[in-house]
Amino acid sequence: MLGICVNGDDAHPLWKWMKVQPKGRGMLGNAIKWNFTKFLIDKNGCVVKRYGPMEEPLVIEKDLPCYLQLHKCAPPTRACHLCPSEPSTWCP
Repeated sequence: MLGICVNGDDAHPLWKWMKVQPKGRGMLGNAIKWNFTKFLIDKNGCVVKRYGPMEEPLVIEKDLPCYLQLHKCAPPTRACHLCPSEPSTWCP
C-alpha cells in the first residue's frame, strides 16, 4: 500500500500547510501522530479545527451545524493568513 508522508522534510505540501495554520496545531505541536488526524477546512480554504486520530467522526459531525449555519456562530476572532479579507468563521 502506498501512502504520503505527513511529517518531516518529505511531507506532502498540503499536510505541511495544514499543520502550520493557526488552528492546525495539535497536542504534539505540528507533528501528526498518524494518518487518521483530521482537519476541518472552511469555504475559504482555512483550517478551522484539527481533530486527533482517536476522535470519532461523530465529534466532527457535532461541529458541522455551526459551520454550516454561519449566522448562528460567534464572530470570528482571527483571520486565516491566506484569506485576511474574510476571517474564518467558527464557533469557539
